[in-house]
Amino acid sequence: MPTPRVLASASPTRRGGSTTAATDEAKKIKARCTEHANDRKWTDLADCGKELTAAGSPEGAEFVTRGVAEASNEVRAREIEKAIKGDKGDPDLKKAYELLNGITPGSVYLKDANKAYETAKRAIYDSTVADLRAFLRDCKKYESKAKTISDKYGKQIVDEASKKVGRCSDQTAVVTPKTCE
Repeated sequence: MPTPRVLASASPTRRGGSTTAATDEAKKIKARCTEHANDRKWTDLADCGKELTAAGSPEGAEFVTRGVAEASNEVRAREIEKAIKGDKGDPDLKKAYELLNGITPGSVYLKDANKAYETAKRAIYDSTVADLRAFLRDCKKYESKAKTISDKYGKQIVDEASKKVGRCSDQTAVVTPKTCE
C-alpha cells in the first residue's frame, strides 16, 4: 500500500500560521512606530515600541529608547530657547550650554538647538568685543566689564573677545587731530 501524499494546506499550519501572522502584525506595528517617529510623537513611539517588543520584535526596544530620549531632548530644546531668550531679554548662556550638552547625539533637536545657542553666543561675543574695545585705554573699567561679562555669560566669551580686542593699557594720552586753518 502506497504512502498517502500530504498536500500543502491552503491555510497555514498552527506553527507556520502563527509565525506568519506574528510577522505581519510586527510589520504593521513597526510601520506605526516609524510614523510616530516621523511625526515626533515620542510618547506614542515609546508605547508603540513596547507593543512591538511584546509582538516579539527586537526592534521594539530601539523605538522605546528613542521615544524616551527624544521626549527628553524635546524638553531640553524648549528650555534652551527659554534660556536664550532669558529673563527680560537677558540670555542665560551658561544654562543653555548645559542643556545643549544634555541633548543626545543624533537627536532630531540637536542641530536646531546648537544653531540657536551659537547664534546667541555670537551676538553676545560681538557685544563683548564692542564693550571691551571701548575700555581699551582704561584697564580698571576693562577688567570690571570683563568680570561682569564672564560672571554672566562665561569666561570663554571674554577670552575669545579679549583675543580679538587685545590687551588694555592705561594710556591716558589723547591725540588731538590737527585742523587746517
